[in-house]
Amino acid sequence: QTPQRVVTDGLSSYPRAIDEELATDVEHEVRGCLGNPIEQSHQGIKQRYYPMLGFGALESAKRFCQAFDEVRQFLRPRARMAALVSLSKQREHFIERVNELQDLFQAV
Repeated sequence: QTPQRVVTDGLSSYPRAIDEELATDVEHEVRGCLGNPIEQSHQGIKQRYYPMLGFGALESAKRFCQAFDEVRQFLRPRARMAALVSLSKQREHFIERVNELQDLFQAV
């Protein structure tokens, strides 16, 4: 089933690909990464992926992305996406979590 609307980040090759693969009557909406929380949250992966020119295999990409998300979630100071946390509280949370990791690795 062809979608009525497709949202992309504005890469120049997308309009042609959408026309070729889907249909000419599909609405193409362009949004930057800042408007898409999922895209924004994975910006760190994109920044690490580019210098490596790919992961080489699907399994290595899966392992990297899973580990990246777990570490990011563990160190995250917010309970909700829009929650406001002061810088001092963020720092306290970060130090507390890093100390937990150090204790965990010392025990092993």
